[in-house]
Amino acid sequence: MQDKDEKFTSNPFLNENQWRRRGIIAWSLLGMAGVFVVSVMALGRIGQAVELLAIGGIVAFICSPLTNRFEGWGVPRALAAFLALILVILIFLGFVALIAQPLIDELLILLKNAPLYASQLQSMISEVWTTYDAIGNPTVRDAVNSIVSQASSLGVSFASEAFRWLSANALSNISTLGEHFMSFFLGLVLAYWLVKDYPVIVRELVTIAGPDRDDELRLLLAILSRSVGGYMRSTIITSVANGIFAYVGCLLIGNPYAGLIGAIVGIFHIIPVVGPAFSAGIALILSVLQSPMLAL
Repeated sequence: MQDKDEKFTSNPFLNENQWRRRGIIAWSLLGMAGVFVVSVMALGRIGQAVELLAIGGIVAFICSPLTNRFEGWGVPRALAAFLALILVILIFLGFVALIAQPLIDELLILLKNAPLYASQLQSMISEVWTTYDAIGNPTVRDAVNSIVSQASSLGVSFASEAFRWLSANALSNISTLGEHFMSFFLGLVLAYWLVKDYPVIVRELVTIAGPDRDDELRLLLAILSRSVGGYMRSTIITSVANGIFAYVGCLLIGNPYAGLIGAIVGIFHIIPVVGPAFSAGIALILSVLQSPMLAL
């Protein structure tokens, strides 16, 4: 009986602890949000440096197995890294040259037809309301129609601005394109340096770590190189494969935006979990604007 009384009297303290725990969680979430905002702002300040490091690291991990293969055939490390980099660049440029023209054409057609698609979408929603309106509430119907109308107007405005920029103002932003090209070029230089001097970098890190940690550090770097490099290479391979399969599939069923859908699927596949679902949603929207059967 005494134990029960003690447990009963301790309940307010338990509730106080629970509220304290909830407060800690709430403040932790706010702190995480603040750190995220600060990180995004900082990345905006050093965007070119992040872009440079990302390009250099990704290309280096892609070229690494090719360089090792060439080196295994007796080619010097510097020449092997250069040959691997040239091979990767040629494959990339060939792929871009293959899809660039149809992709730009389809994108311009989509942006040009955006007002027509917006009116079609509004008509489809109105028809659905008329046929399947089981609620019978005009207030709800008017609210939904207003939201759809505002979203359509926003989409049309964005599409018009994007079309105007792509068709008329692209040359005025040549300096921005030049900056990205320079970052890409410097990223390739960084990738070549990382691939060529990777054994030297590992040797220097092992020397810094000391003889007591050299085996552990070598194992850690080998696992990191194998896992990260394998993940990047496999992600790029599967992204390209998914983009090609989506393009061929949409081409076979007569989708006029096959190239655009294929590019979207390939690009967003790089984003884990949500990327494929997001690209599938875009593909469905682009298809339903043509016909419900095509979307099906």
